[in-house]
Amino acid sequence: MEKIGKQPFYLWVTKDRSDLLSELNMAISVVNEQDAMELNELKNKYYTEATVSVFLSEQEQKWMQKHETVTVGYLDHYLPYCDTESDGSAIGLVADIVPDLFHSLPGNYTPKIIYRCFEDQQKMLDSLKNGEVDLVMPISDGKWYAEQEGFVQSSSIVAFPTALAYREPYSDNVTSKIAVNKNNLRQYWYTLDNYPNSEVIMCNDIEECLDAVRSGKANSTLLSGQLLDDEKKLNIITLSDDEKLCFGVPSGDKALLQLLNHGLNILGESSG
Repeated sequence: MEKIGKQPFYLWVTKDRSDLLSELNMAISVVNEQDAMELNELKNKYYTEATVSVFLSEQEQKWMQKHETVTVGYLDHYLPYCDTESDGSAIGLVADIVPDLFHSLPGNYTPKIIYRCFEDQQKMLDSLKNGEVDLVMPISDGKWYAEQEGFVQSSSIVAFPTALAYREPYSDNVTSKIAVNKNNLRQYWYTLDNYPNSEVIMCNDIEECLDAVRSGKANSTLLSGQLLDDEKKLNIITLSDDEKLCFGVPSGDKALLQLLNHGLNILGESSG
């Protein structure tokens, strides 16, 4: 089906500024060629929400018919996004957004949702590959990381700042040795991607990472947005780029990916 109502938009320039017209055309050409991913994200954010289909594709409908139960894997001890209550139930954003997402879809799809908790992100991803869970959360939006682990990401659920925690004094050497939580692959791949020349000090959890920085074993560690206000004994600088969290689904499950993106588009920014 063809989307209707679309039309091209242009920037207008006064006749006296032909030089500006040339610069604009050149700049737009560069943006189209070099920033295609960013343009796609803008399209998904502003265009898709305005044209969300009220109909489900045949693939989406077949997936729902075959899945009366949806199993969701999540990372433990990761509030406000996900954690486990004393009675074993899932809490945090994962427990709110998954039911809301499926309920927002056209029709009356109300699957039984089973949550499965993981202490180790690698085990969570292995469970996804083995078909033990249908989707997992949270996953970063790094494409190379996803290719290595054999999954694909949904549209962004939420974005938060990433910060660098370090001891005094600050210097160019502060990222030469970075402590990383071995159970958090997002932090590991983010470190490798942004600081490829740094020595990685593997720790058992984020508290051990912070202790490594305090003791001098490591020079710094990367913190997620939900931890920024909890650490008062180290200096913290917020990095310029935000990290986006997504759902992860097996690479071959296009129908589920469509469903998740469909639901996220319907929910819009209220999901974050």
